[in-house]
Amino acid sequence: MANPNGNDSKKSLDVLFSFDRATKNTGRYQEIVELDGEEIIGTLYVQKKALALLGNPQKLRVTVAKEE
Repeated sequence: MANPNGNDSKKSLDVLFSFDRATKNTGRYQEIVELDGEEIIGTLYVQKKALALLGNPQKLRVTVAKEE
């Protein structure tokens, strides 16, 4: 995992999330943190319409990349 303080030269970060619960219009996902790691994003909310397009997954992978 990259240093969240910006001292790492990675160009992207992959963050894994596990389904937590459904809200009125979204699915709430909680970040899966490595044993020695820190959260990068924390909680992620995704619109139910978008989740339906993906088959309502229990796990998501989000890639965070800097724009060149």
